Amino acid sequence: MTSINNEIYRLKNENEGMSSKFDEKEVELTRMEREAIKKSEELKNMNDIVGKKEDLLKSLNIKIIEVSLKAYNDSVRANEEKKIAEQDKVFAENSSKWTIGIAFGFVLLSILIATIYYLRKKRKFDQYISVKNSEIQQSNSRAAISQLYARTDSHDLGHVLDAYKSIADFASDERNGQYFPLGDISQELKTKFACHEISVDTDDSEKEILTPKFSILPNLMGYFNQYLKTRMDFRADVATSDPNSLTTLDFYQDVFSPFNNNLIFNNRISGISDKELKYQFKIFKGKRI
Repeated sequence: MTSINNEIYRLKNENEGMSSKFDEKEVELTRMEREAIKKSEELKNMNDIVGKKEDLLKSLNIKIIEVSLKAYNDSVRANEEKKIAEQDKVFAENSSKWTIGIAFGFVLLSILIATIYYLRKKRKFDQYISVKNSEIQQSNSRAAISQLYARTDSHDLGHVLDAYKSIADFASDERNGQYFPLGDISQELKTKFACHEISVDTDDSEKEILTPKFSILPNLMGYFNQYLKTRMDFRADVATSDPNSLTTLDFYQDVFSPFNNNLIFNNRISGISDKELKYQFKIFKGKRI
């Protein structure tokens, strides 16, 4: 019995031991379960972290890709801009060359235009000066000719008029003067006008003397007056008018004959009263003098 009790006691002890161990195991299991739950939570957290990391990695990869694409695009754009800049530089250099060339061309064109303008102005100015010099020369020539004519009139006509102022001069038929006329001028001496002296009485009444005092030859006076008129017209034309075309004249009829018949002028043009002075003109037709 004792052995049974011992065995029961032993079994009881073993049972208690096993219960104790079982409790310990249960506690251990509880602990391990808790640890497993904790590990599971940690693992879950780690999975969450890994997921977040994966998301972050994905985001980073996307960012890297985006940055890479942006960098590539920037590089491509930079290369394009560099090419454009180089092209612009080349274009600018070419444009600068063209600009310099065009500017130089414009300068040459401006100089050419200015030169042409200057030459045209100078030509016009030279023409103006030439015209003015011609006008001045013409005016001076006219003034000189006028002075020469004035001196000639004073000298030549002075001789003639000074020697043609008395009654004897008016009555002379001029045939015994210094000039021998060519041909017969008797026709010029046929016409005569008788002149009378006029006396004045004390009562201021005019009384005509019936006896002619002297005769005048109107044709000779007419030639002399016509010569004076022609001379004054010619002098005025030379001094104030432009020269006209030449007039065709017959030498004998239009030039020599009026001169030959102007005995009043020809007999006094010498300016001296020497009766021995005689002169005449001869015309040779078809012969050398």
